Amino acid sequence: MIMLSEYNIDPKIFLNFVESYELENYVQAFADDNQIVIVSESLLLCQLAGNNILKKMLAKSVVKKSTYSASKSDAVVFSERNIPFEVVIMLGDDKVPVTSSKRLLGVTLDSKLKWHDHVSKQTATCKRLMFLLNKCCKLKWGLNRDILCHIWTGCIEHILLYCCSAWLCVLKNTNMVRKIESVQRLIAQKIIKSFKTVSYEAALTLSGLPPVIGRIHERALSYAVTSKSLRTSNSKLAYRLHFNSKQ
Repeated sequence: MIMLSEYNIDPKIFLNFVESYELENYVQAFADDNQIVIVSESLLLCQLAGNNILKKMLAKSVVKKSTYSASKSDAVVFSERNIPFEVVIMLGDDKVPVTSSKRLLGVTLDSKLKWHDHVSKQTATCKRLMFLLNKCCKLKWGLNRDILCHIWTGCIEHILLYCCSAWLCVLKNTNMVRKIESVQRLIAQKIIKSFKTVSYEAALTLSGLPPVIGRIHERALSYAVTSKSLRTSNSKLAYRLHFNSKQ
């Protein structure tokens, strides 16, 4: 995967973003994948650097007897502005497809870094798990309160709040907040054995669960205190970990 970015992103957020323009810093190898991240104020420079790096990687792969496939590769362009030209990334004689989003280490990164795709996918995953509980959790019989609370705190909540320190800015969007709260509403209704018409506030109060939005703030603040990357003034994540005066 190739990432081209105009953002001033802290390299410690995902352990991938780098600041210097050296080849060895841009290439990160996993078990069977390579990842290249290029950060610059100019998309044209990002494109030229990306093609140059891929050319060198392809030349080294011949010596190491390894191959790269353009059809199995993706390029994502991160930019707040509209792209005035078509980004062309070449891997040998083949063109690497440019996509608007990509999933990396369980996090869905979209080209605008608004995190709506990531939140939507995480909530959909949690709701699929919640619907599986319908077979063993009914109004008058099924799993008891303690077991359902352990399922929420030990499994579903971790999936829903995964990497929440990075996408904290999503809470400014009311629709995204309601989508996150809808997942907790389902488990709260099952805990109190109520009908589907019970509101989120009532179900949450009777179930005794802490609000999921408060849990997101708690995790973000905990990460802000323990992370060394937030102690620097140039950290992109430090900018996203601020709270509105209304909150």
